[in-house]
Amino acid sequence: KRVLLYVDQFEELFTLVESADMRSRYVDDLVALLNSDLPITLLITMRSDFYPYLDAEAPTLLHSLEQEQGLVNLSAHLSFRQLHAVIVEPAERIGLRFEEGLVETILSDVTEAGTSMVMGKTAVLPLLEFALTQLWELRDEGMLTHAAYFNDIGGVKGGLSRWANEALQELRSQGYDSEYLPRRIFSDLVYIGDERQGQLDSRRPRTLTELIRSPEERASVLRVIDHLAIKRLLITEGHVDTPNQNTRVSIIHDALLLEWGKLKKWLAEDREFLLWRQRLQARQTEWEQKGRDHGGLLRDAFLAEAQRWFTERVEQLSPSEKEFIAESTQYQVREERRSRNLQRILIGSALIATSVFAILAWFGFDRSRAAIDALGESDRKSVV
Repeated sequence: KRVLLYVDQFEELFTLVESADMRSRYVDDLVALLNSDLPITLLITMRSDFYPYLDAEAPTLLHSLEQEQGLVNLSAHLSFRQLHAVIVEPAERIGLRFEEGLVETILSDVTEAGTSMVMGKTAVLPLLEFALTQLWELRDEGMLTHAAYFNDIGGVKGGLSRWANEALQELRSQGYDSEYLPRRIFSDLVYIGDERQGQLDSRRPRTLTELIRSPEERASVLRVIDHLAIKRLLITEGHVDTPNQNTRVSIIHDALLLEWGKLKKWLAEDREFLLWRQRLQARQTEWEQKGRDHGGLLRDAFLAEAQRWFTERVEQLSPSEKEFIAESTQYQVREERRSRNLQRILIGSALIATSVFAILAWFGFDRSRAAIDALGESDRKSVV
């Protein structure tokens, strides 16, 4: 018997694992399994826009997959017949009916949305799933209607954005006048992609501990997350009511990053800060893995940048990030003080050395002059 090892969302190796050494060891283990005599089949799924990372950080794994002809690129396009089946067949199985022309309308919306989206028609499937789920919930005696699709849902492309905006509006009605908390929570749950390599932003699961900045805001953060989870914008693994360090939170799907205008606006406005914070977290992880050695602290330009963000956005930094910046600042202050003290010592030593040299030089000159005078006196006596 063979064992199937299935690794889903392999791109998270590059977005969630900040230690390059840990990533390398994981890839090496997978390659060792492929090259072993063990009866193991390895199945990996990964977003195609992460191929450059796979090529750069795991070339041996990529080579093994290509050598075994196991690298398969799934088409980003679905045929009209496939899309029709996705929409109609599940409804028929449970006895639902579509109003005349509604299926054609949905197909037209899916085609238009898929053409406009960066990742093609497969990226619109989550939006279609959301719209069809809403359509089912709004069914009228087994009939799926145009009125529900247009008026209540907003179509395939508009449905998710409308739903998300309504969820925020409900938060306001519950007393959360500011968008600060939901904005920060969603931003925390996104990995900012490298635009230079064509890498899109993607989901980044976090623990509740990472999402809470202080004990004072704990209750508010939990209530916001609970509401967004009920509205199916977030997924929680564990209980929000009784959270622990293993309770994880994530955005329901990458499609939300592509289609929700408000979230895209938030990420665009904060992109510089969020990219810097990702780099900071990578440095912090490395520092902690090396036993908080002074060699891993921030220095020079990176520390100056960290101090600037600390001043401007201290409330958006986690306690551990603030500690890392503070430790780096304190160490630099101590080093500068030590350097100044050493400089004073060297300057003082130089002055003393100069004085001693001057004294010795004067003493040597005085002795030389005395010897010359003595020699002159001796010469005069000889003449006499």
